[in-house]
Amino acid sequence: MIPALPLTSRAAVGSVADVHARLALQRRRPALVRLWAALLSDAGVAGPLARRRARRFVLRSLPPAAAVAIAALVVLGVFDGFALGWGQAAALLVLVAALAGTGVRRGSAPGRRATPRSSRWSTW
Repeated sequence: MIPALPLTSRAAVGSVADVHARLALQRRRPALVRLWAALLSDAGVAGPLARRRARRFVLRSLPPAAAVAIAALVVLGVFDGFALGWGQAAALLVLVAALAGTGVRRGSAPGRRATPRSSRWSTW
């Protein structure tokens, strides 16, 4: 008869101690995989949520940036003459497009038509 080997104490299958013991035996992920996960994962620095926030910020910042650029051109005296050149016409076209984009963005609630006074900052 063969003597029985003593049983080692082991945590119950599926318990926290068992899972931690199994995870400790795994090797670390490669550096590039960890870097990619830190940058582009769902919670990463440049993940989908951060990219969506950045895209919204840029789109919201375009009309004010266009207005500031046009104001700087006015201060510099670019629009002093009566005849507009192609540069001045392009600047005014950018300003009109930015203002139209602002109007469309503010008045485009789902299922609602845009009105002249529809603004989320309007109090009356």
